[in-house]
Amino acid sequence: MAHIKITIYAMLLCLLFPAAFAQQKEAQSGRILIKTGETAPDNRLSAWMQAQSYQLYRNIPELGLQVWAPIREAQSFEALSARLHRQFPDMLRQERILMEADVQYESQMIPNDPEFYRQWSLRNTGQYAPNSLASIQATEAWELQQGDSSVVVGVIDSGIDWQHPDLIHNIWQNLGEDLDGDGRVLEFIDGQWQFDPDDEDGLDTDGNGYADDFIGWDFVNNDNDPTDDHIFGHGTHVAGIIAAEGNNGIGVSGVSWHATLMPLKFLNAQGNGFSSDAIAALSYAHAMGAHLTNNSWGSGVFSQLMLEAIAAYGRPFVAAAGNNYGNNNDLAPLFPASYDLPNILAVAASDFQDQLASFSNTGAFSVDFAAPGVGIYSTLPGGRYGFLNGTSMAAPHVSGAVCLLLSDEPDLSAEMVKDRFFRSVDAVPAMQAKTVSGGRLNVFRLLQRPISFQAQLSDANLRATGLARSRGQGYMILAQNGDMAEIIQLNARGEWQQAQVFTQQGRQQFSHGFQADDGKWWLAGQTEFSGQQHAVLSLLDESAALLWQKQYGTDGADAFQHVLMGEDGKVYALGSSRGGSLGTEALLLVQLDNAGNLLWQKTFVAGFSDLEISGAVATRDGGLMGLASSRSSGNFRAVLFKIAANGSMEWARYWHLPAYTDTRGMGIIAEERELNDDDHDPLDDEFQMALLAENGNDTQLLVVEINALGHATDVENYRLPALRGPIGIQHIAGDGFQLSGSVEDVQGTSVWMAQSDKHGIIQWSRRYFADSTSLFALTLQHTLDGGAALLANRESGGLQL
Repeated sequence: MAHIKITIYAMLLCLLFPAAFAQQKEAQSGRILIKTGETAPDNRLSAWMQAQSYQLYRNIPELGLQVWAPIREAQSFEALSARLHRQFPDMLRQERILMEADVQYESQMIPNDPEFYRQWSLRNTGQYAPNSLASIQATEAWELQQGDSSVVVGVIDSGIDWQHPDLIHNIWQNLGEDLDGDGRVLEFIDGQWQFDPDDEDGLDTDGNGYADDFIGWDFVNNDNDPTDDHIFGHGTHVAGIIAAEGNNGIGVSGVSWHATLMPLKFLNAQGNGFSSDAIAALSYAHAMGAHLTNNSWGSGVFSQLMLEAIAAYGRPFVAAAGNNYGNNNDLAPLFPASYDLPNILAVAASDFQDQLASFSNTGAFSVDFAAPGVGIYSTLPGGRYGFLNGTSMAAPHVSGAVCLLLSDEPDLSAEMVKDRFFRSVDAVPAMQAKTVSGGRLNVFRLLQRPISFQAQLSDANLRATGLARSRGQGYMILAQNGDMAEIIQLNARGEWQQAQVFTQQGRQQFSHGFQADDGKWWLAGQTEFSGQQHAVLSLLDESAALLWQKQYGTDGADAFQHVLMGEDGKVYALGSSRGGSLGTEALLLVQLDNAGNLLWQKTFVAGFSDLEISGAVATRDGGLMGLASSRSSGNFRAVLFKIAANGSMEWARYWHLPAYTDTRGMGIIAEERELNDDDHDPLDDEFQMALLAENGNDTQLLVVEINALGHATDVENYRLPALRGPIGIQHIAGDGFQLSGSVEDVQGTSVWMAQSDKHGIIQWSRRYFADSTSLFALTLQHTLDGGAALLANRESGGLQL
């Protein structure tokens, strides 16, 4: 094998950075809080605020507090406050007015590491340059994921000071060499960390070809101590950027707080190494299970054997683009970054003003994106810390981000990882035509679940009312267009297929639907004509042509809100009936054969008011379990009920939440089960429901596990003040489920989605925003690939899937 000399891509930092920490100014929403002590806004004050182009955003009467939002660009708080003082001196003298800006608070997932303030690349507060706020948004990302020790990153470099107090707890340990079986190969003895003497025997215990390789290997000196002896501490600096232990009260924080570092030393003290050693290090990483490798080194010499080794590794291989002061890697490639392999992520360096670092190589076709590489503060040998420059520092930011991503989604392939990076970079003008993506790493966006497509219909008269999934993984959107019901069909990629408007007399609305196994669509809703309201079912063929439409119900005002097929092939429609000969409000339920012939119709009167069906599921015994919201004595409550196959109500359970006034916005699902399992007792079936309880600004999400008799067996309670209904709930593969809703806060109103295990423990949640308007989630449908389709109405008009 030819030996190719390889050099590292780091530079000693020559700039002096101030140690003072500049606090970021508190962001303001433009909204104004005014406390008058009155339960309703003072008429004079209201008129004056409206004259200042403000509108009442929220009234909190129990505190005598109003929140006013600007209709146009917000005035400065100081100017508005001065005018208020001049306008209402009498009220101010009586201390009847207190006025404050509506300050935006941010979640503080900020580690307690004392040197964190120097790490501008993780949280840029302008500490090194005024108005320079470019960063990878690590603190926001840490709200979602801080890293998991199960993710192992091979640091192929000059070694690591593995005894460094900020790294030692994240150093990989090869338990295949744990002779004494105590679960560790490192011991703290006589005030320092060292290899466990009881594990040392000079033999290759685990049979991987390396004797006593407790934490990795030194391929330069061919021994088991990959300690960093580089003159600038290159490998230690790289390791700290990736995974210095975060929130441990000392030093700095890595991008991933808890990833595991595998030291693989192939660069000598001068920063040079050979391709043979690099290939051996990569082979070791592969054999010992490293999920990715960081490679902050390179050469201008092509090596076919190196390319083949990287291809064989197959996992994410993060590589520095090089420090040749603007060298175009498309024309003069630097390897390994320039190998054309799908698992390589080639990284340029950016600075704190989102400019390409002056020393960084570029490549519109060969360098994928940039990451911070100027003035990077990290660990150094001997328990020290310091600044370095280089694409060598940019690459480990990406490696740390890969660690976070794989902690969150461990089954992603290298190609999927790379695709996620391309989807999530911040577009930066300085990176355009200099990198493939034209962007800079944003780890917060990286951890957001990616959106496969967005289908937007901007007709201002269009309002979504429901969503159904086709057997071919397309979608049918149920919508209201003025007085007409409309259906819009999209394929699995969100591309428009066809739309159909129903022009029957009066006002018509579809609320819910599904596609049966024979391809026909069942749609439930209502019509209003000449002062009468009827519950309506419609049957469409596979091409969405109307076969028939029939009315059901009483002589009152009736509406269907849900339709489903039972285990016996019968169709059930559920809704409400108001007034008429019943004289009150009732639950309306019909059973039909698959031709739409009425088999039975039932109404149940139980003191319901403002009844609305939230969902229903078929039960194994041929009946169904339903969930509704209703009102009793002015308070909303959840009603869970069980209907037998003959239409009789077996039981009803009421969920009273006396501290809350609103339990609307709910869903119910049955556990995933084999319906043809004859040995399974239906009484052993379990169900989940989601309840949203709102009381002013206090909102709770309850995820409840229910047995077949309607009794709660487990309840998870989440206080989410900004969450709004309706709440969607759907099963996913793996015996968990997805939840959807809307979140309204200072950032605006957006779609919210969460994924839970089967017990209701939320594993992750994400928000999705529209570009220029608020989004109000309506419902969701799960997809076969484990994703979800979320339907929302746009405040500016129209809808979005």
